[in-house]
Amino acid sequence: MDWKSQYEDKLISEEEAARLVAPGHHVVFSLCPMPVPPVMARALLERKQELQNVFMTTTWYGDYPWFQPGLEEIFRVRTSFVTPFVREGARQKRIETFFWVPGLGNGERQQDPNRGRIHQFADLCFAVVTPPDDDGYCSFGHSVWWLPTAIRTAKVAVGLVDETLPHTFGDRVHVNQLHYLVPLSRPLPDFRAGSVTVGHQWEQAQVVGALASELVRDGDTLQIGFGAPSESVIPFLAGKNDLGIDTEMLYPSLYPLFEAGVINNARKNVNRGKTIATGMTPVEGDPNWERFRALVHRNPDFEFRDIAYMCHVPRIASNNDMVAINTAVGVDLYGQVAVEQWQGLVIGGIGGQLEYTVGSHYSRGGRSITCLLSTTPDGQSRIVPRLPEDSLVTIPASYVDYLVTEYGVVNLEFKTRRERAEAIISIAHPDFRHELMREARKMFWP
Repeated sequence: MDWKSQYEDKLISEEEAARLVAPGHHVVFSLCPMPVPPVMARALLERKQELQNVFMTTTWYGDYPWFQPGLEEIFRVRTSFVTPFVREGARQKRIETFFWVPGLGNGERQQDPNRGRIHQFADLCFAVVTPPDDDGYCSFGHSVWWLPTAIRTAKVAVGLVDETLPHTFGDRVHVNQLHYLVPLSRPLPDFRAGSVTVGHQWEQAQVVGALASELVRDGDTLQIGFGAPSESVIPFLAGKNDLGIDTEMLYPSLYPLFEAGVINNARKNVNRGKTIATGMTPVEGDPNWERFRALVHRNPDFEFRDIAYMCHVPRIASNNDMVAINTAVGVDLYGQVAVEQWQGLVIGGIGGQLEYTVGSHYSRGGRSITCLLSTTPDGQSRIVPRLPEDSLVTIPASYVDYLVTEYGVVNLEFKTRRERAEAIISIAHPDFRHELMREARKMFWP
């Protein structure tokens, strides 16, 4: 049977797709655009009396009824990254978060159902895909993430077909690998990430970006993580030459650098001439979003790959001049970096920050750049003597190279603990330096 006949035989409606979910199921969804189509979401909610303990896993963009109190025993919502849509539920511990290091999905962990079960070995996987091409392959568009692995290991894989999704190169799925296909009644919206850094904090982020950009050299290959301080480096790269991109996420603000030829991947020793990523992140109010979507459509110069491939430390390290640029929410005087949780508040997720930071250390000519604002919006120092109680260390101190705030840049490599503390204090907000030095003397001086 040819793939076109298979395609027709596998077609079901959104309501029928919702009826595939059974009590106790582990269900994995796409990351974005909107993970669960509205028609399917309504159909699922209508079945709440017959469902129980349905584990629903993705990074949630969009507001769904199962985020509300009272449904947590029916829909067990889980997320690896806390977005604004689930932050309150996570704070109240109704929505479950888990520790997820994407690169650990490589190798034997993907093959062993007794180990990795975050996105692997689900009962159901619902993946947003493009219509098939002439050879029967569907693309994951601009949002691949865990889908290739999830589909390969799921008991039942369902393609949610969105005709407006850009058709991208890289990982893809054939019609014969999907058990069902669901033509969507309307295109799924891209939920745009709104900036949470405004006013004076936004101005501080621009200073951080400008300073961090001075550490980038012509010919470097960049990973740029989520967050205003690290993303703010992008417009300050306009004067560079022959930059490459190997990163989790692509941002609309990168588009002018592609158009100007600043990013051309010309000096890459791995995947030369190609931009490698796992997804694109829409940004509220950025006019470059639609232009960027158009640029990646059927463009072989862009490849979107499984997150387990992207965040594999040996692969990252194989890139020469690999530079990891990421955001921190807090740093202590040892140089330990907190990203995902601060004083009990779950802020986001680890993503690929750990692996790209470590990978950059083993890259020939590589380095890591950690960016942060010196203070919180309410004026508290983000540089502290010791990480506060109920905060998590995301990046160990030994893997922190350059640290950047709006007050300067320091390199922590090969420094003693005393030297590290002095360097970190030098880029803290001036109002807090005296107290920080007083605490440092207790910690590191006889």
